[in-house]
Amino acid sequence: MIFTKNEDKILICDKAGDIYEFDVKQSSTITTSDEENCGRLLLGHCSMLLDFLLTDDQRFIISADRDEKIRVTHYPNTYNIKTYCLGHSQFVSVIQLINEQTLASGSGDGKIKIWNYLNGKILYTHDFHEQQPQEQQQPTSTTTNGGNKSLVRSDFAIKSMTIDRQNNGRHLCVSFLSQLILYLFKIEYQNDDEKQFKSLNIITQLKLNQIPLMIKFDSSHINFLWIFGAAKDDNDNNNEPIQLYEVKQNELARPLIRINVIDTLNQNEHFRRSVAAIKRDQYEYLFKHPFHGEIVDENFQHKRSRIKSE
Repeated sequence: MIFTKNEDKILICDKAGDIYEFDVKQSSTITTSDEENCGRLLLGHCSMLLDFLLTDDQRFIISADRDEKIRVTHYPNTYNIKTYCLGHSQFVSVIQLINEQTLASGSGDGKIKIWNYLNGKILYTHDFHEQQPQEQQQPTSTTTNGGNKSLVRSDFAIKSMTIDRQNNGRHLCVSFLSQLILYLFKIEYQNDDEKQFKSLNIITQLKLNQIPLMIKFDSSHINFLWIFGAAKDDNDNNNEPIQLYEVKQNELARPLIRINVIDTLNQNEHFRRSVAAIKRDQYEYLFKHPFHGEIVDENFQHKRSRIKSE
């Protein structure tokens, strides 16, 4: 759910793959029986939508789905598709803007990809499976009752990602589905030109004592990182669902200041129970089962051919 820049409209997506636009002022006066004001359908995917955003200039809606696709659609004329960003091999769980032409995406395949979203070109790929030494994990497989491999799941499937745009897009942080660790990257640009992306460099990592559900850089304070997480054990009464860290001298550390609202929420029993009730494995069913034998997905083969030709 996102607001337009002047906050007169709100965009909402559903699990069916559709994005609707609602007029905020008009919606405040309608009743539940007012069927004519149920929102304007902007676009739809043939798969579950997992994330979407509106670019800063409000020219494009960028949407990501379970079928590995990222679509760039003109807004408000959403019948025009600008391009696709194709290259992930599992669901695209999160997308974030770096600047007015550069997009970062995280996926269940354990990779971060950086795109020029205006032409759909891949600028950079970081594969967490290639890291050394202790963090390196091999993809794991689950099996059917018959013993045949039916699902390959990455141990570095990305769940959440955030970019510190208050600091001119200098930091990117990522969390995983099954790893109690955060990685903090520095975003490098060519010749200090913040429009020309160069690379991602890991500057630190943070081991967690809880399951990270969401991470977010503060939109008002430079270098502040919020972590929303759940205890590994439901009986852990010492868990802090909300934690605040600060990027300081290339490290993630607790800030010296105290935030009253954090203490209030962390000590609220109703809030703690609500966090504990959140399903930890809600992304597990998004991993796709591979095809066997002569069953071949023509769309997938076409996509691979297109990627190779580019």
